[in-house]
Amino acid sequence: MSYKIFSLLLTLLIFSCGGGGGGGSSAPIQESSSSSSASNSSSSNNSSSASSSAAIASSNADTTTNYFDVTTPQNDTLTIDGEVVNIIGGKAVDGYIGGAKVFIDENFNLKFDDGEIWGVTDASGSFLMNGTVQRLLSMNLIELNASGTNPTYNYKVDGSTSTQAQAEAFFTCLKKRPLVVQVPVGAIDSTQGIVEQEYEMILPAIDGFFNEISGEGGSDPDYSSIIISPFSNFLSKAVVDGIESIDLPRDLTLAEGCGSVGLVVEEVVKSYVNAALSRIKGNIGIDYREFLRDFVAQSTNNVITEENATLIASWLPLLTALKYEIGRQTKEVIGDDVVPIISIEDAVTDKFLSNEDVDEIDLDFYFRHQTKPNSSGWYFTQNFESMGSKLVKTQEDESTSIGKLKPFKCADGYESCLIDKLDLDGVLNSAEEHTERFNFLKDSGVEGHEGKSIVISKERRSFYQDEEGRTFNNTKGAGQMGASYEDLNRFCADESFITVGDNTNETRWDDIKISRQVKRGFQDKVTVLDCAAYRGSKRGALFLKHNAKSNNSSGLNEEIQYMWWNFFANNLDILENQIGDPLENKDTLDPKPLMDELVSFPQTFKQLDEMRAKLSTSADVSNVLIQFYTRGSDRQAVGNSFQFTLNTEESDDLFQERRANGTIVRGVTGQAARDAMFNLLKESEFFNFDDYVGTSAP
Repeated sequence: MSYKIFSLLLTLLIFSCGGGGGGGSSAPIQESSSSSSASNSSSSNNSSSASSSAAIASSNADTTTNYFDVTTPQNDTLTIDGEVVNIIGGKAVDGYIGGAKVFIDENFNLKFDDGEIWGVTDASGSFLMNGTVQRLLSMNLIELNASGTNPTYNYKVDGSTSTQAQAEAFFTCLKKRPLVVQVPVGAIDSTQGIVEQEYEMILPAIDGFFNEISGEGGSDPDYSSIIISPFSNFLSKAVVDGIESIDLPRDLTLAEGCGSVGLVVEEVVKSYVNAALSRIKGNIGIDYREFLRDFVAQSTNNVITEENATLIASWLPLLTALKYEIGRQTKEVIGDDVVPIISIEDAVTDKFLSNEDVDEIDLDFYFRHQTKPNSSGWYFTQNFESMGSKLVKTQEDESTSIGKLKPFKCADGYESCLIDKLDLDGVLNSAEEHTERFNFLKDSGVEGHEGKSIVISKERRSFYQDEEGRTFNNTKGAGQMGASYEDLNRFCADESFITVGDNTNETRWDDIKISRQVKRGFQDKVTVLDCAAYRGSKRGALFLKHNAKSNNSSGLNEEIQYMWWNFFANNLDILENQIGDPLENKDTLDPKPLMDELVSFPQTFKQLDEMRAKLSTSADVSNVLIQFYTRGSDRQAVGNSFQFTLNTEESDDLFQERRANGTIVRGVTGQAARDAMFNLLKESEFFNFDDYVGTSAP
């Protein structure tokens, strides 16, 4: 079993026109610490837990899969010590939605986990979640009092101490967790009819609101229950931002959800939700209570209306389909059940709440995932980032929306092409920048290589840049001008790496830091959108890099790189040991043989003859490129750079000195090339010792 944090941020940017406004005047209020934890009789909310009379179909937005399991939960009436306990009640509203699943997201991952408490909405959209029996039994807080059709329970007593206080603290915790509605195909919308495309709606806990609704000391009939609707989805980004700000290494377990760590997440998320509500109040003039109003029964402004809810909801099946399809694809690759978190960008919230039309949605997302260590101590982290693709939709009929992905730029330079499939490959192929990276780690290190940082990686990327390496949004360096849209070229990459950073001091190289990398795969400029078309293209490389550990008196640093390339295949016959595809071999990773070989691999100018001997027997590598740089504290190259190319034939060796603009200052071959590189290193500050350079040029 693995832990995961899988956060998908769908940034919605909408372009069109419109207007709107309206709302109440109160700011979010703080919930009293004395708020009730459970209702002491049947709730004054008229909702109840019941299954919809509608049949649940077996297809989703793409007509191939049903992701939501919606059946009537057991133990929907909980009586403890003679009192009926109701945790949370409310309504799911677009029109009133019957046959939807509502669950309490106890561990803040906006995903249903086994053991979380849930209910099913009835024909009026109402739900009442009181089916906590199995959780309380598993927590050893209650025991069966009387069995039968409607069993009753008692709080457990250990000596004179009752577990009632613990149970009530648990109920209070649940009220401060997000609620998620999963609307399956076949659910009934009271105004739209049978639901033909799945979608989700989210409502985070709003600070203080439980003090205002009926059953908790409130009496305002307009706010007699919690309302989860397309409008409440506008607050989901606050939940995502709050969770990501804490930077948890993994999802919380259910036990942690109401534990000390869960309480930290709760406070952070609460602050983000309050900030979001204040922002909406300031920008749009809509009070937070309006998000929780039953707008079908009573609408008090021209924004929180059933018509606008239907407009927003028309996008939700497409986002839901994309979310679960990415989760399905990821599970196929890594074997773990991971599901993205969807949120709506602030700029989009304001546009929706200003009654603007929706033409397209920008899809930016990020998620991470971390496994537990396997039996050998290896685990991996998974990081995905994407920006620049757009979601567009067409209405096939009154109930079905068709979504497509609009690429940042088509391969032919135009924007007219669309991608039909809403999945991870579609997002990669339509994005401006997209990276999927797996890092395989072992905290205890590798035997014989203690103290070295070891990262084994697999990475899939797509991106745009011009001939000078500049991106459109200038993300490559501060102060660098971005490339023009017309000059952008598309690149695809699918590569694996093993990188070893040696942070120990070798006795002969006290001032030199060594890093080593073996790289396989491809990175190419492409002419079509589908990166998969280029995965037959392979290359392999071995990089050996030596950096001076400290700057000299002038504040400069010296660096040497040794590069062995095969541009035509990912084979590197210069190495006897390999690790293959780390993702495919994640359960049997053993980099020790390769790392042992890398330590003994020839990697100094003194060993030039040993390098040439390897070249002479290699069918994969034709030369070794050795580069010498002087760098400033910002790691930028200073002055001229020097390059030595070692070839199979001694007479073909080449030494070149280049200016920063690439202009060759001088170039010599053969023995003159070896003499020039030897003299350069002998005159350097950190690489001039005999054990590195030798006593004479090879």
